[in-house]
Amino acid sequence: MKEILFKSGIILLVAFSIVGCEVPMTNNSVIGKYANTNYGNQLCCMNSPHKPDTLVLKSDNTFTSAFYGTGTYKIVYGTFKTQIEWTYDYKIDSIIIDTYFENNAFGNTKIILNADMNHYYEKIK
Repeated sequence: MKEILFKSGIILLVAFSIVGCEVPMTNNSVIGKYANTNYGNQLCCMNSPHKPDTLVLKSDNTFTSAFYGTGTYKIVYGTFKTQIEWTYDYKIDSIIIDTYFENNAFGNTKIILNADMNHYYEKIK
């Protein structure tokens, strides 16, 4: 009886992990091109593009974007969430954007700009 309960628990845990949790990310899965295609929502924040934009994360921890220009980024890999912090120069100061990836098992990887407004970059390559 205990063995059946244990196996059932493991199966439920695996099923929940696949359907409802984030898939851990690696350096190779972070690098690539991300498109901002859902920019039509109302303006939610000053540091987010509200027009088409492509963010390219490069392997040397730099990025390019028409909206942000060029800058650097760092990744903090977590068990359930992978965070990203990118820095770019704006006028006489440096701006830091601190956000996270959404990487579900059955969806495309996204960099969340504003979860409440469903504003994100989605990985295209």
